This record gives sequence, C-alpha cells and structure tokens, in this order.
Amino acid sequence: MVARVAAAPCQSRHQPCTGAGVLKHERRLMTPSDQIAVAALVVAGCAFFATAWQAFLAHRHNRLSVRPYLVWHRDQSTTEAGTEVTFKVSNCGIGPAIVKERFFSINDKRFQPGQTSGDEVRELAVAVLAQRFQYHLSQHSIPGIHTAIPQGGEYVIARILFPNANDGMVNSILKQSGKIDFCIRFESLYGEDFVFSTDKASRQHET
Repeated sequence: MVARVAAAPCQSRHQPCTGAGVLKHERRLMTPSDQIAVAALVVAGCAFFATAWQAFLAHRHNRLSVRPYLVWHRDQSTTEAGTEVTFKVSNCGIGPAIVKERFFSINDKRFQPGQTSGDEVRELAVAVLAQRFQYHLSQHSIPGIHTAIPQGGEYVIARILFPNANDGMVNSILKQSGKIDFCIRFESLYGEDFVFSTDKASRQHET
C-alpha cells in the first residue's frame, strides 16, 4: 500500500503558508506599456472634449453673428402745417431678418384687411382714423412675406400728417384710436424663429 501524506497545516498566523494545496495570490503591477496606453487614452479623451467644446462655441458664435434684432421707432415733429408722426421698424442686429408673417392688431384683435386693395396700412388708417380725425397718409410701406430686412435696413410703416394739430392733440388722437400693434414673425439665416411686437410687454423673443 502507498501511504498518503497530508499537507501540514500552518502553525502560525504570522508565517505564510507554503505547503502543498495552498494557492498563492499575486498582485499584477502595470507594465510601462500599460501605463503608456492609459495615458494615451486619457489624452485622447481630453482632446475629444476640447474639440467638441470648441465646435460648440464656434457654432454658437456663428449663430449670434447673424442674429437680427428689430426695433420700433416713433418720430413726431410739429410744423406750421401741423404735426407729423412717423412709425418705422429697423433692424439693429448683425444679420438679415427673413419675414415669415406680419400683421396688425387693434385692441389685441388681429386686423383683417380687405381682399381687393392689398394695402394693409391704408386700410388700417381708414379703420382707426377715417371719419373721426383729419389726417393725410403721406408715406407707408410694409415688408413682404419671405423678404428680408437687411442689417441696418429700415421700413417706414406709416408717415401721417395731422393738419393744424399740435403734439398734445395728436397724442390724444392716437390714444382715442385704440391699441394698435404691429407684429412680425421672422427667422435668422440659421433658421431660428423670432417674434417681434410693438406691444411694450413683449418686444422681441425667440420661439
């Protein structure tokens, strides 16, 4: 018979077990090639993040560099003939405003012009001023749909002369005419949508 010899158990907690049947656990250290690979991976990740961030900033700058900004003006002057009031809209931004829609409203209700004349400004003047006040519409215009208001461009929406009227009388006339607003929905070259309104509560905002 062949005698089986059992491995002797460890006698001390402070001495390592080296007998048969005991597995040794070794901690594998990173080799220089492993360290180089990890460092290269970290550098590549940082480079990707920096490139993506730079692209985002460039895209944002390009959008801002062509963003239009519409401003409403009202000029009033008095001469011997009477008082003249000019309403105009200008683009003070740094890119064209491409008009998608524009309309007038009277007391927060959209004004519906007739289907025959196509002259919205004149029809609006007739609706709010005719048969009540004496006036002369000397100049008027309105930007067309799908046209662009260029950078620095200006549209005189209406220039109205009130004969023999002073500033106080004209202010009273305009107040009695009701709340008249002009609204434009437009977009930038990047396709960003904006809404401009002569209402003091909301001038221009992005949609």
